[in-house]
Amino acid sequence: MRFAAVRNRTVRKGLLPLQEELGTAMSRCPRRSYHPSQEGSPRGTVA
Repeated sequence: MRFAAVRNRTVRKGLLPLQEELGTAMSRCPRRSYHPSQEGSPRGTVA
């Protein structure tokens, strides 16, 4: 199966972030003031 099809399916299921969300998060990471706790609780990601 093609990578794009697999990625689109997992995004629809809510298992992966949208490209826009991923880009936004990636731009925050290199900042010195960044801390992972600013992203929210990891409890929602553990199923």
